[in-house]
Order: sequence, then C-alpha cells, then structure tokens
Amino acid sequence: MSVNAQTTMPLRDANLFPGRHVRPMNAPSIPASPIAGNYHYTPSFTVNGFLEQQWSAWRFAGMCVDRTADLLDSARMDEHERLARFGLTPVAEDLPEIRRLIQSATADTDRASNEPLLLLCIQLFSAGNASDALLIYEAKMSSFDAGCYIDIQFVCGAGLEATEEFLRSSSAPEAEKLLARLHQAKRAGAFDGFTPQQHLAFYRRYYGLAS
Repeated sequence: MSVNAQTTMPLRDANLFPGRHVRPMNAPSIPASPIAGNYHYTPSFTVNGFLEQQWSAWRFAGMCVDRTADLLDSARMDEHERLARFGLTPVAEDLPEIRRLIQSATADTDRASNEPLLLLCIQLFSAGNASDALLIYEAKMSSFDAGCYIDIQFVCGAGLEATEEFLRSSSAPEAEKLLARLHQAKRAGAFDGFTPQQHLAFYRRYYGLAS
C-alpha cells in the first residue's frame, strides 16, 4: 500500500523567500500549484488499497493543511510589509514600534505563523541592544513553535558577553532563567564562533537580500 505524493510542500515567494520547504506534520505532504501568482495547496494523491476510513482521514488532514496554507499566505504578507517598512536593520526611530509589535505578536496565542514574529526579533536583534534580550526571550518562549523558530542567539544582539553582563545586573524575574539558558547553550556549542554580524548575515541570505 502506498501514497504517491510530493515529499515536501514549498512555502515560498519567488522574490523574497526562495527555496523554503515545510513538511506538514501528521498528514501526507501536499503538492503545491501556483494560482494567480500565489501558492495554493491542494491535496493530490494516488491511493492503492487504502481502507476508505483511513483515506477519508487523510483527505481531511489535507484540507486542514490547505486552510493553514491560506493563513500562512496572510502571515507572509505581514513579512513583506514589515521588511519593506523597516528593512532588516531598522533605524533607531523605528525600534519602539518594533518592540510594540513583538509584544502584540507574543500575546497573540492564535497567530497562524511565527514567521512575522521571527522577522521582528531579527530586526530588534540587529539593533544590538542588550536590554532587548528579555523581550526577545519572552517571544521565543511564547509557544513551542516560537521556541523552534527564534534562535537563542537572537537574545545576544549586543554580543554574548555584553548580554550576560546585562542579565547579571538585571532584577527582572526572567533574567536569571535566561542567563542559565545561555550557559546551557554555550556548553552545547550553540555560541561557538558566534558573532551578531555573522548571524545577521545568515538571515540576509534567508530573506534573499543583498549582503
């Protein structure tokens, strides 16, 4: 018994997000087909000998992924708008607005995607302020998926040592937890060779931007 389907579902925009691929969880992969310049995801499988009940469940999973893809399209529009408005390295005057947007996105437990939140954290990371470490850490810890999206390195826009020094002097309740998390990450090698500039350069490539 087998299902013939593509093994990955590309979620990408030809101009800004080249080559990203996402594998749907707990459902067969959904091939993408372009409609009116946007990517829309529809289930398309060949079934050989599957029980009708199992096939019906998989069709339902495919429709759920289809709906999720529509929501992700809207989330990616937010990325376009925010990247166009602020750039990857915003000017100082825009940082209060970016902090406000991070707080709003972090509080939204029904957000369809963490990509917009990721971009906002990168933009704040690029400013290099140690005092932003706790806000970015709060965003990272706001959900399991956000924790996977947002690198622990993003709390260290000012550099690892400067961030640790800030956290040791902070009276914020989460400062001690984040400091312990950084020590754990260092022992695991997550900061080997780390510099904020190199980390930001990776995400310039991620968004398809010029160096």
